Amino acid sequence: MKVGFDALWVIAVLAASACAPGLQEQNRPTGDGQTKETVAVLRLVEASPGLQGISGPPIKIERVVTAKSTRVGSDWYTFRTSRFLADGKIAISGKNIELNVGVTATDIKSVDQLEGRTTSSPLGLSVKVANRGKNALQIDWNKVSIVDNAGNAHPVIHRGIHVEERAMMAAPGIIQPGSSLDDFVYPSDFIGLQTATKFGSQVWLGNNFIEAIKPGERIQLRIPIADGADITEYRLVLEAVKPGS
Repeated sequence: MKVGFDALWVIAVLAASACAPGLQEQNRPTGDGQTKETVAVLRLVEASPGLQGISGPPIKIERVVTAKSTRVGSDWYTFRTSRFLADGKIAISGKNIELNVGVTATDIKSVDQLEGRTTSSPLGLSVKVANRGKNALQIDWNKVSIVDNAGNAHPVIHRGIHVEERAMMAAPGIIQPGSSLDDFVYPSDFIGLQTATKFGSQVWLGNNFIEAIKPGERIQLRIPIADGADITEYRLVLEAVKPGS
C-alpha cells in the first residue's frame, strides 16, 4: 500500500504537534520553588526610662522568595514574589507597664529591593502595651515615631488607619487597668502612590525598611504614654547583628 505525499505531510504535522508540548516543557526555566534566608537579627540594646529588658532570644527576620514559571504562548515567564517572616519578641517591664516589641508583616505592598521588581510586603514593629497600674493609660499615636539609623524620626501609621488617612490626626489609644493594647507601627512617610504598570495604574507602595537594616545599624521606637497628667516617652533601641553571631 502506497502512502501519498499529502498523507505523509499530515502524519509529520501530527507528530510534530504531539512532540511540541514536550519540547516546550524542556525549555521551562529552572529554579522554580522557594528559597529562605535570614536577612537580619535584631536585639535590644537600650530601654529607657526605668525599663528593664527581660532576657530572651533576639528577633530573627527571614526572607522567603517564591519563583513560579508560566508559559504564555510559546514563551516562558518567571514571576517572583517574596515575603518576610519574623520570629521572636522582646519583653520590657517598668513601673505599672509591660511592653512586648517584635516585628510583624503589614498589609502594605512594596518592591523588594534585593530582587528588583519582585513584589513583597514590608515589615513593621509589633507593639503590645499592658497596663499593670490603677489608672487608664493613653498613647498619643500622633507623637509615636520610629527613628532610623541616621537619626531621622518618622511618623507612624498603625492598625485601623487607611493609607489615604495616614497624615490625618489619629485618635489616642486607651488602655484600661488590667488590659492591654496590641498594635503595630510602620513609618507613614515611607508610603506613596506609585505607578505600577506601563498603562498608568497606580498603587500604594511602602519601603522595605526594617528588613533592609544592616549589621551595626540601629532603629528606635519612641512611644509617649500618659498616666493621668504625667507623660513618659519610652524609648527602645534595637540593633542589627550579623546572622549567626
